[in-house]
This record gives sequence, structure tokens and C-alpha cells, in this order.
Amino acid sequence: MKKIIKFPSLLILFSLLCSCSNGAINYKDVDYIKTLNWHEDFLVCHLGDLHLNVASDIQKQLDYYQKVIYSYNNQKPDVVILNGDTFMNSNKECVTRLFDFLDGLEIPYAFNYGNHDLQGSYSPDFIDNCLKNAQYALYADTPNDNVYGRSNLLINIKNNDELKYQIFLLDSNSYLGLEYDCIHQDQIEWYERMLLSTHGYSSAPNNITNDTFKKNLLFTHIPTLEFKKAYNEYKNNFDDNIPVLSGDDYCDMREGISASKKETRLFEYINKYKATTMIGVNHDHVNNTDLWYKEENSDWAVRLIYGQKAGISCYFDETNIGATFYQLFDTPKKSINGNDLYFNDINKDYLVQIVVD
Repeated sequence: MKKIIKFPSLLILFSLLCSCSNGAINYKDVDYIKTLNWHEDFLVCHLGDLHLNVASDIQKQLDYYQKVIYSYNNQKPDVVILNGDTFMNSNKECVTRLFDFLDGLEIPYAFNYGNHDLQGSYSPDFIDNCLKNAQYALYADTPNDNVYGRSNLLINIKNNDELKYQIFLLDSNSYLGLEYDCIHQDQIEWYERMLLSTHGYSSAPNNITNDTFKKNLLFTHIPTLEFKKAYNEYKNNFDDNIPVLSGDDYCDMREGISASKKETRLFEYINKYKATTMIGVNHDHVNNTDLWYKEENSDWAVRLIYGQKAGISCYFDETNIGATFYQLFDTPKKSINGNDLYFNDINKDYLVQIVVD
């Protein structure tokens, strides 16, 4: 969480921040929201683990990213989600050239931080400032806010004034001591507050059904512990060394699950509100999953998805690389097992394989 240094002599300035705690600013909910226009089969392109760095041939990388972004039927996505570790051991040139390239595509894009993005020869605010000034970046300009992390964002997808779908970005942060960090409780409460306020509620309604809230995709970089739970259950029935498509589940697990060891209450809130249909992660570079996860005593199933690794600079397998795409449905469809489908994970039916020159 970003802090403001407080000096005892600046009492007037401090009084202007009376709504804040610990030097952090309490922004309005609207300050975290960006809006896109809805249409049926709205297409989301999910990229992660680009690992653009100082050793990269930047132009070769950018040419490759363009192939990946347009790799589903040469179709222009409606939004691109950069889901962490876009940069690693990078510099200002890498950062500015990537954002200039994305602006040149004229596709809205959102940036989520991973554990490596701030490991570069620039200040922690450099990426934020680049995003703030980028034409097509969906960026919440909320410096020194009172919510942990740097990239918490809500994208509302609307047909005129009617809310149709939502996309949440939650910063999974970097490290907690020697372990990977996680989504913090104040971020989870922010998720709850944003979900309620955008649906006209000041507090949770007494009776929540599957139709109370519009559905959303939730992106975070580091997988939650539920990914381990779901995979451990799945591998009891299948060989975990080969890709398996079984019913509604898909699992191609080639690397371990490097989740935080800390339990969070995220799924308590997800199960309560029945709005989040999936969690999309990256971080473990050659894992590729779409696993349905339902907790005991819950009637709400969430799809746990590892997006394909999109970068070719390191940590990649040429047989499992590219992008993951989602087509959003206004009206749910039924899967072969009778589950409600609120989006089509094209990647699992249409595995995008990009030839690396």
C-alpha cells in the first residue's frame, strides 16, 4: 500500500485528509471504475507473463504480441488484460515501448501487477505514470489510496446505461517475507463494496440469488489456495502428467502451483454474492487449466483458469504459449454437465499456438 509521509508541521494538509487513515486517501468508488461498451460475444484477451526485459529483442517481442492478440480468428478483442509479470528485470524503454505499442493497436487494455513488474531500473511510480498518460489504458488514478496494492480496478461493461458484465482486477501483490503475498482483506472488502455500490446497494441484500448481481470475471496474478485444492481433487481421478479434458474441466498442469500459503476470505465473499464466475491467474508459466471449483456447503461454482503464458523471453514451452480468450454471454448457456456458462473459454476449445520465429 502506498503511503504519504506526514510531517507534524503540515497540520492543515493533514486536516484535508481527515477521511484517511495511516496517511492513505479514501477515494470515491467511481474513481476505481472504467467503462466499456457491451455487445454480444464481447471478447476479452487475457495475456500474462510477458517478462519483457532488457535482454529482449523488443521489436521481435512486439511483433509477436500483435500476432497473439489477434490470434483468435484474426478478430480484434474488445479489451486486453495484462495479468501480471508483464515486465521482469526491465527498464524505462521496455515499459514505454510496450505501452506505445498497445496504444497503437487502439484496443483498451488494463494492467495488473505481478511479483516481477517492479523489478526494474525505474521508480515504483513509473509504470503508473505511463498508464495514466496512455490513451487506451484503463487505469485507476488513485495514488496513496487506502486499499492495498497498486492495480485494483473495476471495468463496467454497459449497453448505454444498463450494466451487462463486470471485470475485476485485484493486485495479488509480491512477497510476504520469503513467501508469495496474496490478496489482502481490505482488497476483498473493496471488492464487496464495489460490487454492492455498482448494483445500487449500500449493504448486502437479505436474499441473494444467482440473478441478484451481474456476473464478473476476476483477474489476479498469483493463484489463490483454491487452485491447489481444486487440482488436488482433480488429480485423484486423472493422470496429472498429461493434458486432460473431462466434462467441463480442462487441465494441463506442467508446473507446480506457487500460491500464497496464507488463507484469505476471498471465496467467502465470492460464494456469498454469486457474481464472480471465474478467477484468471498466471504466475506458474506453463500451467493451463479450466477447473470448476465448488466449496462444500456452497451452491456456487467458480471456474479456476490459468491463462496461457504469452511471452517468449523466458519460462516458456513452445507447445503451450499464446493467449486465452473469453467471449461473454448476456444470457447463460448450459454446459454438457448442466453448469451455467456465463462466458466461453475459447482457449480450451481453440488452443492458440503461435509459431515462434
